[in-house]
Amino acid sequence: MSGVDEPHDDGPGDGAPIADLAAAYVVYTDGSCKPNPGPGGWAYVLTHGDETREDSGVDGIEQDTVSPRMEVLAVVHALAATPPGSAVVVRTDSAYVHDSITTYITTWLGNGW
Repeated sequence: MSGVDEPHDDGPGDGAPIADLAAAYVVYTDGSCKPNPGPGGWAYVLTHGDETREDSGVDGIEQDTVSPRMEVLAVVHALAATPPGSAVVVRTDSAYVHDSITTYITTWLGNGW
């Protein structure tokens, strides 16, 4: 998906390319539940340079949830595992996560959320 997989910020902010992509953390995220709603889970893998972080592959489950929540929790937990101020590239197959990062966030911030 454009904007999420590419090494730049197309959400709020200065929109500048990540100067040193090799220094960026790359997170691979996924989440789902079946049936929807129903039991679900999320997971992420965190890489930095040529290394996969030791605490990577973290996951979680919930008994009564929906898929979009699981998709978002994967990203939230992955971002929490990166040092503050780090450049991060998010890799996701979720249109909801992509749209949240690139579009919805502007309204949410404007609403003070």
